[in-house]
Order: sequence, then C-alpha cells, then structure tokens
Amino acid sequence: MHAPPVDAKVAKTTFSGPAGFAAWRSDPEARALVEAGMAVLRRSSATKLTVADVLDEAGLSTRAFYRHFQSKGELILAVYQHDNRRSIERLRSRIAAAGSTLDALEEWVEYSLGVGFAPRRSRRTMTLWREGGRLWAQYPGEYNAIINGLVEPLTGVLERGREEGVFPCADPHLDALSIHAVVWRLVERKLGGDTSLDHATATAYVLRFCLPALTAG
Repeated sequence: MHAPPVDAKVAKTTFSGPAGFAAWRSDPEARALVEAGMAVLRRSSATKLTVADVLDEAGLSTRAFYRHFQSKGELILAVYQHDNRRSIERLRSRIAAAGSTLDALEEWVEYSLGVGFAPRRSRRTMTLWREGGRLWAQYPGEYNAIINGLVEPLTGVLERGREEGVFPCADPHLDALSIHAVVWRLVERKLGGDTSLDHATATAYVLRFCLPALTAG
C-alpha cells in the first residue's frame, strides 16, 4: 500500500464496503446515477463522459448529481467500485465451485487476467487503467479497496492450500500481493498493446511462475 497523497479526498458515495453497498442499493437516485454512468461509459470513454451526459441518461437534475457526488471523477470511481463488486462476486463463485485448491488458484489467475485479456472486460478495464493514477491520487482509500477486494479471495485460497499441505511454503498475504502484481503487470502490457501472449498462455505463465514458490517444488 502507498501512503495517501497529501490532497487525498474521501468520496461522498462509496461502495467499497458492505455498508456502503447496502446504502447505494437502498437509494434509487444514487443507483440511477451509477447505472447511467455505466451506460455512458460503455458508449464512450472517461475523458469524454460529462455530467450532462449522465444526467440525460438518468433523467435527473444537476442538484441530484451533487447530492451524491462531488465531481465526475467521483462518479467514475463509484462506477468501478460497483463493477468491481459484481466481478468479485463472480470470482468467489468460481473459486467455490473449483474441484480442488489448485484449481481454485488457477480460477483466480485466469479470471483476474481476464480484465485485460477477455475482450469485453478489457474495454471496461482500459478506462480504469487510464484513470487509475488520478483516481488513486484523489481517492487512495477507495482505490486501494478495489485492489484489496480482488486480492482477498486469493489470500483465502493460499491459506486453505497451506492448511491442506498443497501450498506448504505459502505466505498467504504476501504471496497473494505478489501474484496479483505479476497478473496486473501482464494486464497492463496487454492493455498497452502487447500481443505476445494470449489469455491461456498468460495463465500458464503465471502458474508456472508462482507454483514453485508455493510448493518449494
């Protein structure tokens, strides 16, 4: 984790925890704005998105927008918090359905790489990737929560693997952060235009890289 920047902000509307997500679900206005933001982002990019576009999509007023968000950037952050929560729910379901702990690790790696290698998911990731530095500088707590949400299921897999003796050398927390770093670097390369690896090859590479450290094999 980085230390928060001096000019860090706290978002008005946050979905990074259960309480925030429940509050959003119960607020039709906030939900309409986030869903409108998602719809506009599907058609354009974050740089082209305007508050007016979102309000037109949602059928709401400027006053409604500023009741929940301080800026366009905060709305973009909220959109990705929401999208990330749905993605993590799908990831947890896939891990739970895995036949073994090793299969669960492979599911995590394959699904996580998909944010850059799966065409539909990579289009959404591209916007967050381009906005990432600015969002982290402004909202480090919320931005880091997005990353933590993805790492936590992997930490659980590695803890289970260590208990079972499948990953006897695992340091679950540190190894999960390290594996995530490798995965995200490959995602960044893919988003940047690197075509040297496809999804399956990237998955195999990450597993080949991390398994010896987890198993001492």
